[in-house]
Amino acid sequence: MRPIRSMAALLACALPSVASPGPEAPKPTRAAVIAAGHCETAASAISARAFRALLQPKLGPTLQSEAETARPLGGLSERTLEEVSRALTAARTDFYAHHVDAAVSQLKALAVDVTRLAPSHERWKAERELLTLLAQAQLPSDGPAAEAALVSILRVEPTYQPDTGLYPPTFRKFVDGLRVREAQVPTNRLDIAVVPAGAEVYLGGCPVGSAPLSHHFPAGDYRVEADFGHRSLARTVRIPAPPALVAPVEFASGVEGSLLPDGGPCVEPGVERSANLARVAKLFGAGRLFTLQTESSANRRWVMVEEVDATGTVLRQARSAVASGAPETDALGALAEWAATDHAGASVEVLRRAGTPAGAVTPAKAQGQVSGRVLGQPPPNGFQLQTFPFNGQLPPGPPIHFAGDRFKAIDQPKGKTSVRVVTDDGRVGTALIEVPAVGNVDTTVRVDKACTAVGRVFNAPRQPAAGAHLVAQLLGTRLLQSGQTGPKGGFILEQLTRGDYEVTITLGERRLVRRFSVGDSCPAMLGTLTFPEATPTSTPSGTRGTEAARDH
Repeated sequence: MRPIRSMAALLACALPSVASPGPEAPKPTRAAVIAAGHCETAASAISARAFRALLQPKLGPTLQSEAETARPLGGLSERTLEEVSRALTAARTDFYAHHVDAAVSQLKALAVDVTRLAPSHERWKAERELLTLLAQAQLPSDGPAAEAALVSILRVEPTYQPDTGLYPPTFRKFVDGLRVREAQVPTNRLDIAVVPAGAEVYLGGCPVGSAPLSHHFPAGDYRVEADFGHRSLARTVRIPAPPALVAPVEFASGVEGSLLPDGGPCVEPGVERSANLARVAKLFGAGRLFTLQTESSANRRWVMVEEVDATGTVLRQARSAVASGAPETDALGALAEWAATDHAGASVEVLRRAGTPAGAVTPAKAQGQVSGRVLGQPPPNGFQLQTFPFNGQLPPGPPIHFAGDRFKAIDQPKGKTSVRVVTDDGRVGTALIEVPAVGNVDTTVRVDKACTAVGRVFNAPRQPAAGAHLVAQLLGTRLLQSGQTGPKGGFILEQLTRGDYEVTITLGERRLVRRFSVGDSCPAMLGTLTFPEATPTSTPSGTRGTEAARDH
């Protein structure tokens, strides 16, 4: 028996174990940081990056970097269009100096970088030119790669002709041969719609018209983008050879257009906030998101952080005031500690704790209920309702949609609360109520045609102040409307009710305050507003000028 035992022992040592392995340890949930709202402002992206940097040492590798978060959106922009153009010139110089390998390497990198720029006619010119030069540089050694670069141009712009001043006749003849060959390739129809309609569509980088549109293209994979005024989420669409049908493609400002890869990244959550955040979490491969946003009221400013799960449900919410004259990183650091440990320091106000039902706010006092009816002619068929407690320690309630003309059972903290209603057909109304500590209060909100206020903001040298943030507060309430100036400094504040307002305009460290009234004449013309030169703030006074803004 001993030899058998020895052989068994020998086999046990020599053969790999076939025992069932133990269960694998679960992978840690990845988290991502994004800015939420005001995506066009540089301050939004800077705040998100600062918060991520403060949070990363506490969460370690479970927190995605900015590059990791932006990768599903196409990656971070490495160069501006001007830098791409300069690099293209340098690559052409290398090619003319017979440094072909260096030129090809540079052009391949540029072919990626250019796709990370906002779509425009100028971007297409740069992309088309670098692909042409790349084909010329590759043609002697790699004919198939040269053909592929040129075909990517000709299938979206069949009439393209290389510059006769830059490319020799032999190369242009090669392009003409490819053009003839591509013209014989069967095409298939692609239908593209954009919500809202009218946005320009780019296929393979080339502008192909305004949506909705229907065009025929050869079979292949195409990069499709809609111009929402910034770089947003691009999609890859496969067009099969006929007679197979191509599914229509639809872009929406609230989906693809709501994402800005280079904004921190940033998302504009929109009305369907939970659904949009769930879509973003899935796109990032993150089990939880930390969304960062700022809010202002009168002379105060807060930074607010929400923790959102993969379904878009808010798990926790807290904010910290930015002290006057103090860096924003003080508030962000306190919020990062809270996000990582759930410990709220003295400067952190917890608005919602883990386990609190969605839509509920941690009350500072006893709560009652509000119900009522919306009055108007014709009666509304549906409306959004939002509450604004007078207690400055409590944030506005989330917008809630109701069908018909009645609302009921809205939990609110005791005390004065402003109610704002926006009907599905665009009418607005407000009401001031006193919420009891217990029980229900019934009220009515009368709606009327919404009004707007328009104006234009300039820097001290009378240069348009683009990207300035505006918050208009209805005096005597905490009702707020926010907006942002356009490229020429113009702005439109929409869905205003009649009354007196105070608008606070900020751009970086500069600040401007003005009062205005919305009466029977609409829109209210605020004219030209100019940031003061000497002081960062100004006292309320009349507006200057009568020029109305038309860009926004």
